[in-house]
Amino acid sequence: MNSLRIAALVAVAIVIFVALDVCFACFGFGRVHRFLSKSDRLGRPAVERDGYSMRAVTATRKAINIATRCYYRAGKDCLPRAITTTVLLRLQGVAASLKVGVKKYPFAGHAWVECHGIVIDDPNSVAGQYSELGKAAMADR
Repeated sequence: MNSLRIAALVAVAIVIFVALDVCFACFGFGRVHRFLSKSDRLGRPAVERDGYSMRAVTATRKAINIATRCYYRAGKDCLPRAITTTVLLRLQGVAASLKVGVKKYPFAGHAWVECHGIVIDDPNSVAGQYSELGKAAMADR
């Protein structure tokens, strides 16, 4: 894996984290979520090339883990992580869907990313544990 590529993804991820913090503080979750769910401006059309998607997912996951250690509190920021992962994958031409869900007992909310129906940033069982609220940014096009 190209370390320069991962370093570039880390830098972009940190910029996205900062932008999300500003947007959440200024506009709140609702307006940010509406923008992301209606926006096709972030990313580019998905490309399907053998092995490319998996390499992009692997590089993005590594970059997000590094950026999270540098910027966020571990384990407490699933929404910014999921949004940033989705944006980074879409910028690389990988079809990614942001999922946001809740469960009743114990009450909890969670956000995760799926590519072609496969959870890529959490255990696969997460999708069955939460009721999905809606698809957001950059759903498969």
